[in-house]
Amino acid sequence: MDKTQDGFPIHDSVRRNNFRRSDDLLRMSSLDVDMQNEIEDTSVLTSLKYVSSHKFIKRLLAARATISMANDGERVTPIGFAITPHSSIAHTLLENNKEKQFLFEYALNEKFTAILYRLQLV
Repeated sequence: MDKTQDGFPIHDSVRRNNFRRSDDLLRMSSLDVDMQNEIEDTSVLTSLKYVSSHKFIKRLLAARATISMANDGERVTPIGFAITPHSSIAHTLLENNKEKQFLFEYALNEKFTAILYRLQLV
């Protein structure tokens, strides 16, 4: 299987809450954890939409998934999706991500500042 074929099963396993399958897929060296699905969501964004488990999202982040990659249609990023309605998940994303530069983007700065103060991270 090449990277193009490996990405969609991770999204499918997330939607079906099949954590065992997801773990197996994350162990594959050819898996592109940031591959977008048919509606252009990354695996982290799919997880946020369909799964409430922080444990699974942490596994994706440990596999170096990004939280600032937007889907092309709606321009929604995982961190943007998480900030407003899911502050505890936003906390998980902020604590466990590999990216730091998005914290300084002007458009998101006010939202981030508010959530960081609420989470007592500042």
